[in-house]
Amino acid sequence: MGILKLSGKVDYAEIPKLLLECDTFVMNGTYSKFSETAYPVKHGEYFACNRHVLISYGPRFSEDFAHLQEAIKYKVDDAESLAEAIVFRFKNENLAQDISQRGYDYAVENFDSEKQVKKLVELLCKV
Repeated sequence: MGILKLSGKVDYAEIPKLLLECDTFVMNGTYSKFSETAYPVKHGEYFACNRHVLISYGPRFSEDFAHLQEAIKYKVDDAESLAEAIVFRFKNENLAQDISQRGYDYAVENFDSEKQVKKLVELLCKV
């Protein structure tokens, strides 16, 4: 396995470089108001890196992604479930890479601001 690096607070300009140094991203949604009402941009950032993404089942944001389709999913706030997801990711490298590619494809389709603006304009023109 790789190295776990704790960075602490970093300058915003460094974030893209740091993201590209990672091979696996983990997002643990909670049952907070933020998770219930917000759609984290982090998914788009993580998927756009074409890396392995592990996300917890949970309110709102994880519902858009099927387990083993765009991401590897695990139970919210469950360390054992997260550990199983991490082991799965490393024991199934080819499948995990296919999942990462689908996550990347999802980001290209759904997090591209120009495409989203076009969709919004089309929707508003229908109203």
